[in-house]
Amino acid sequence: MKEKKNRKRTVLIVLVVVISLVLLVLGGIVLYVDNLISKLVDNGGNTDTTFQTVTSIPTEPTMSQDETTPTLPSQETTVPTIPAEIIDVDDVINIMLLGTDEKDGGIRGRSDSIILCTIKVKEKKVCMTSFHRDTWVYMPDWWHDKINAAYVYGGFELFKDTMEHNFGLQIDHILLMEFEHFTEVIDILGGVDIELEQSEVDYLLQGYNAYNWDLKVGLNHLDGTQALAYSRIRRIDSNWQRNERQKYVLRSIFQAYRQKPILELLDVTGQILPLIQTHDLEKDEVYNLIFTLMPMLSECTIENYAFPKYGTYNSGLNEDGIWVIEITDMDANRDYLAEIISP
Repeated sequence: MKEKKNRKRTVLIVLVVVISLVLLVLGGIVLYVDNLISKLVDNGGNTDTTFQTVTSIPTEPTMSQDETTPTLPSQETTVPTIPAEIIDVDDVINIMLLGTDEKDGGIRGRSDSIILCTIKVKEKKVCMTSFHRDTWVYMPDWWHDKINAAYVYGGFELFKDTMEHNFGLQIDHILLMEFEHFTEVIDILGGVDIELEQSEVDYLLQGYNAYNWDLKVGLNHLDGTQALAYSRIRRIDSNWQRNERQKYVLRSIFQAYRQKPILELLDVTGQILPLIQTHDLEKDEVYNLIFTLMPMLSECTIENYAFPKYGTYNSGLNEDGIWVIEITDMDANRDYLAEIISP
């Protein structure tokens, strides 16, 4: 009888120890995740609205002209100064990804990569819509300019106001990353797999010959510097194809990320989050995003779109001699965007 009591006491002690260890591990994971979220929330972007003068980014080697036969769009602007009707959709999260080159002295760079990630929770689907950086828009209380200048002139706030005013697009969150940090993210992940065509291989080997890269037609495992160079190619075709390359790299990053074991995933996340700037993200919002998105991580599908809609714009030099994409049918593009966003 006494031996049976001792056995029960031993089992009870073991259970208490095991439960205590589990709680300790869970508590450590919670604290670790909370620390990761703090890194993201505390790394807010600069929202100073002071005008900054910006020049083009001289990082891509010059090989040929991108637009060789420009056509002149109509002189009468088609960009409305009356705000668009807001696209109101439930169970959808709109996260805007901006890629930029920050200038010396803290001057904001143009957001030359503008990709909307529409997360359709119930459908477990992500729609990636790239906005052409040369799209001519009206910036509320400012003036007309290319869409990639909105962040330069007024930070996140003016960018959000511009997207809402012109297209009726409500952005839930903005994530911004400088291009130099983009390379770090890919290196942290251990590189990405990208299929290269002959023209792309020729361009990269010729334009970046000082690096002595070993690239071939077909599947290549690219490091951060190589992936950034690939995602900025436009001389061999156009900015439209450049946008497609950027989305291809993002999909490859996502694929590399979700293949990591859980412990490595936490470590990688801890290294990546400090490289991202956010706008108005609170801790509870980050937790909500995590709990919403984590179940989708392993099985979500990704769809690709480009904006403006084909056949609804002119491209060429405007009256100021600036190469622009001038939308000729704004209603069609607003309807197009609503179709992409709607479940």
